[in-house]
This record gives sequence, structure tokens and C-alpha cells, in this order.
Amino acid sequence: MVAQVEKPSILVVEDEQVVSMFMLELLQEAGFEVRPESSGRSALQRIEQPNNLAAAIVDLGLPDMHGEELIGHIRQQCPRLPLVIATGYEPQSYQDRYKQDSNLRVLSKPFDAPELLTALASLKVVTSAQGRIC
Repeated sequence: MVAQVEKPSILVVEDEQVVSMFMLELLQEAGFEVRPESSGRSALQRIEQPNNLAAAIVDLGLPDMHGEELIGHIRQQCPRLPLVIATGYEPQSYQDRYKQDSNLRVLSKPFDAPELLTALASLKVVTSAQGRIC
């Protein structure tokens, strides 16, 4: 009997369905379990439960709260969780704001598959159970 190994999970918080589906398919093909949420409130509920998350990808322009507010809540619950900010806003200001956070990367929308996977790899997010943080 072969033991089944759970895939590490990535929380994807994105309200644009096309972008969310792109990330869902890409991350699943890369070997991750994806936990999609389309609002800050639903993401908060997910974070408050045990998740075995390896990382989170957060859009800044959510319908019910700014992504930075959500990031603050995530940092309270999971201080070391690798985070990728996905933004259509000017990325440099966010890169400057979070430059002290070694567990955070900023991606400017639109981004492609290699850019997202490179951002996750730079945060040492891997497709093994050893990569779980929160």
C-alpha cells in the first residue's frame, strides 16, 4: 500500500474570476492544493481555521477590504507564512513598504506563470509537506 502524501496548500485570495482560475490551474499543475477565496472576509475565516498552508497569494483590490488589511490579519495568525501580493497598482510603493519582510514578494498584474512560480520559489515554497508554515 502506498502512503498518500497531502499536497501543501496555497491560499489564493482573488476576486477576478479569470485571474483566480489562471492561478488555480497553474498551482495545481505545479503540485499544490489550492484554497481559493474571492473576498477578504472568506479568507479571514479560512486563516482562522487550521489549514496547513504553505503560502498565500493576496490581491490588494478585494471587494470588501483592502488586501493590506488582510495581510495584517494573516501576519497576526501566521507571522512567517510566505505571501505574494498580486496588484494592479504601482508595485514599487508596496515593494518599498514591505522591504523588511523577507517572507513577502510583490507581483504586478498582469503576471505570467514563470513570474508567479519564481516568486513562490524565491520564498522557498515547495510542493512537499515539509513546506507547511501555518
